[in-house]
Amino acid sequence: MRVNISIIIVNYNVQYFIEQCLDSIFKVSDYKGVIEVIVVDNDSSDGSRKLIRDHYPEVLLIENENNVGFSIANNQGIKLAKGKYILLLNPDTLLSENTLTACFAQMESSPKIGALGVRMVDGAGQFLPESKRGFPSPSASFYRFSGLYKLFPQSPVINSYYQGHIGEMQTAETEILCGAFMFIRTKVLDEIGLLDEAFFMYGEDIDLSYRIRNAGYSVLYFPETSIVHFKGESTRKDSIAYTQRFYDAMDIFANKHFKNRRASSFLKSLSFIIWLKAFLFYLKGIFSKLFLPFIDVVCIFGGLYIISSIWARFYFGDADYYSNAPLTLNFTLYTLIWVLFVFFGGGYDKQIKLMKVMRNLLIGTFAILAIYGLLEESYRSSRAVILISAFFAIIVLPLLRVFLGQFGMVEVDNLGKRKKVLVLSNDEEFRKIKRMLNAANTKIQIIEQIPVDVSTYELSELIKVRGFNEVICNVRQVGMQRVIELMSAIGSEVSIKITGEDSLGIIGSQSKNTSGEIYTMEVNYNIQSQSSKRNKKIFDFIIWLILTILIPLTIFFSSTRKIIFRGRKLLVGQQTIIGYHPTDQLPRIAEPVFQISDTEARDYAKNYTVWKDFRYLWNYL
Repeated sequence: MRVNISIIIVNYNVQYFIEQCLDSIFKVSDYKGVIEVIVVDNDSSDGSRKLIRDHYPEVLLIENENNVGFSIANNQGIKLAKGKYILLLNPDTLLSENTLTACFAQMESSPKIGALGVRMVDGAGQFLPESKRGFPSPSASFYRFSGLYKLFPQSPVINSYYQGHIGEMQTAETEILCGAFMFIRTKVLDEIGLLDEAFFMYGEDIDLSYRIRNAGYSVLYFPETSIVHFKGESTRKDSIAYTQRFYDAMDIFANKHFKNRRASSFLKSLSFIIWLKAFLFYLKGIFSKLFLPFIDVVCIFGGLYIISSIWARFYFGDADYYSNAPLTLNFTLYTLIWVLFVFFGGGYDKQIKLMKVMRNLLIGTFAILAIYGLLEESYRSSRAVILISAFFAIIVLPLLRVFLGQFGMVEVDNLGKRKKVLVLSNDEEFRKIKRMLNAANTKIQIIEQIPVDVSTYELSELIKVRGFNEVICNVRQVGMQRVIELMSAIGSEVSIKITGEDSLGIIGSQSKNTSGEIYTMEVNYNIQSQSSKRNKKIFDFIIWLILTILIPLTIFFSSTRKIIFRGRKLLVGQQTIIGYHPTDQLPRIAEPVFQISDTEARDYAKNYTVWKDFRYLWNYL
């Protein structure tokens, strides 16, 4: 029996997303024809391969030994595919019940359709405009990157990047399809060739769409069915690395399809816009990273001066009591120490925990008092000023974060709030979801189950009256189309997450700019946290620096030479001083200089703190 649709999925470290993606194909889809699913794994280290082997034996799994890129991996799958049609699908997508049925019927309706894409929404049900795109010419890119397209959303010129003249629910020919979902006629690929492997990660969908149109076939935007694309346009697209890759992709495209003079003109015009945007994002990134530390410095340094002035006036009765003391030098040192301890404690992380800020300010105070005791008498101002200023900082800095959080300028860790969760599922699934949430140490105030056939109005009213802020749906019971409807109706203020009857996790995302939130029964490894990664890098740098400074002594020992001579790799993150041998069961970290035993590796990763690195290093040295 001939295969109708071959689905190619390139996977890289998204275990719980690809699980739900495969479930949407095998358990949710209503398509009755013959399909095959080929997953090409680009050397994932998160357990994806084992998950697919154990739970989806019907999937043909190709296991690459390294990350060969999107184009090469897709071509590996296409070369093995037997289907009349090829569907290139991202692993962070979920198909609706009718997606395969509707797309197959549409392609069958006309042999002139070379490829089609569907309506995509993010994890909050918001339409993703990249579902239909125009060719990224310099003018289209300028209007897109400058934001002018938002002023004229339906203009075929100013919003040509997102094909604004085509309605969200209007079936029409478009220029470029998104690589997250491309339903392609195999005959067309036989005629024009596979994906160009010169493109590693970006630009291959532009090139493929362009070649399909040039071969005389139509490229269709088909919104009669919708899918969820959790990651959408990732926030990492504002990075210099992305800019370089995107420019390189456009360079390959221009030199491939345009004559030399036109290619040069195209690239010159486009590169100015691309790099200008990257530069502005870079400045924005620097400002956003320095904004809060700058505010803290002003508050602490200013507070020290004000408190010292008040203390001199009211305790000593002399406003000029500290006039001969080196206050500027001392206060600069104190401020630097406090800010450094706040930094190490995660006070400038993306999601700030107030208790950690307060705790590390307190630890910083003890450090300042210890240094104070070592100073000469002339450099000692007043312990009372230090202690009062510490109390001031411990109160003011958390309040400042709460205040800025109200305007969305910083993200505070829920300010102690607990989740209020509604679950749309049967009794058995409800019990499993509760176990997952408990295993993930989720802070829950209340969790309730409601029938899967609840009306949208009833659900909205319940959320409004009771203040629920999260809804978890069993997609098999609720239905994918229904989940998308609920996402759109409820809005982004309430998080909708998805699981299946046999799923190992619960996934969701509240916007196209977030990579998603996952609850699982699996162990949470502390070594994966942002603060742990940062502290580990700082530890590597400090140890390397100390050993390098003491090189007249440390050069004689082989263990310290190992660290000193690996300085470049340590500084760029290619190596770490303490670590373990990589396995499928543990998070991947940089290659270690000193490797701990396999029996200790799991505890090290699960309960990691920087003090463990100190302890292991001491043992090795």
